[in-house]
Amino acid sequence: MSVSQLRLVTIALIALTVFLLISGKTWFRHRIVPILNKLVVIGVGLLLVGVFILKPEKVFLDTWDNLQTMFVTGKWLGTFWGTVILLFLVKAKERHPFYNFFNIIFYTFFSMIIILGYVIGGYHNQWYVSANRMFIHILPLMIFSYR
Repeated sequence: MSVSQLRLVTIALIALTVFLLISGKTWFRHRIVPILNKLVVIGVGLLLVGVFILKPEKVFLDTWDNLQTMFVTGKWLGTFWGTVILLFLVKAKERHPFYNFFNIIFYTFFSMIIILGYVIGGYHNQWYVSANRMFIHILPLMIFSYR
């Protein structure tokens, strides 16, 4: 691990520890928890904007490579196109209580794949790239949560 990656992991662990320590406090549960979903969306959005401002061509090319390997050149071709077809064919029921929570998960998941591509140095245009494997992990949850 490089020094910057080690620093990032250390900051994340400290933030997680602080979060766990204060999450049991009543003021935290009454003031922060109700707006936590909005804070996550805003925070991830700011990270996306920051990454795009720093290296817009890299973010665009990484996203383009991921889309190309998912839908055009990769060996995952049938999986991703099948998922798109299933999402169009699935008839949405009434809103589930966790519907908004799942939307936040999906938004954060796909955004963090883009941010991770910036942090690790980029994805490549191969079918076995890690971003494609990460997409495969979220597909069942997406299909069944919108069913």
